[in-house]
Amino acid sequence: MRKILATMLAAMVVFGALFGCSARSAHTPVSTTVAPTQSTQIPQEVTATDDTAGYVNEGMTINTEETIPPVVVEESEKSAYLEIIEDYEQTYGQIHNYDDDAMGFIYGVCVAELMDFDGDEVNELLLVYREKDSGVFESKVWTMDGDKAVEVRNSNIVSNDGTSVQPYIDFYYKDNKVYVRGYECVWGTPVFNEYSFITLFGDEMKAEKTFSYCLLEDGRSSDTCVDGEAVSISEFSEEYAPYNADLHPNMYRMFDLCVWDEEDYQYFCDSLQETKDILG
Repeated sequence: MRKILATMLAAMVVFGALFGCSARSAHTPVSTTVAPTQSTQIPQEVTATDDTAGYVNEGMTINTEETIPPVVVEESEKSAYLEIIEDYEQTYGQIHNYDDDAMGFIYGVCVAELMDFDGDEVNELLLVYREKDSGVFESKVWTMDGDKAVEVRNSNIVSNDGTSVQPYIDFYYKDNKVYVRGYECVWGTPVFNEYSFITLFGDEMKAEKTFSYCLLEDGRSSDTCVDGEAVSISEFSEEYAPYNADLHPNMYRMFDLCVWDEEDYQYFCDSLQETKDILG
């Protein structure tokens, strides 16, 4: 069964590489708590674009000079957030390998990350967890209200939720804020793609920008929309350029929750321990 799923996963990665959805598997995860070693500038030739059916990435020039600052944790955050992690580990268990799980996924508390979603210099805590054999990864986000940690609304932001062979969550940094990049793909002719860049607004996680388009059989794009409004392909490309995580390899960190080898599993364990050490 695992070999079949692995074959399906490989096929998804190949298809993703054809139309700009390869970010989940093409880059080594980069910590959101450490600035990238260098900025990346990816110039591309500007070519004429047919706005009825062209390519959404044509003409983009991306300059990724932003760097991700290190996490600075207040004493009130340490005690409040560490208590939450420990409470969830008592309920769901500590991170556990996939070998004794019917779904073949890790389970327990799998991800604990400190990040500033809304750029107010107060860290949020994100937890991703899963009950054994449930098939569904869930997440919650907390922020600080004075000395108290409060749960944020609409914070279940894991993509796929265990319903496919590639549940994941990834993050993107822009303008001093962290975003979760949500992705939806509906297979068909054409293939529908949607990217949402989700961050914290007040006490709620919601999309700041949503981009969608259809991929035609010949690789071109159509039906380009921004926030549900139809736009030309050139307009789409202009608005999407600052958010284009596929062209920002140093700007985000991805957790592929489908872990099938010990090296990947150890990566999760080390990441969790790093957060606990910061809070401890």
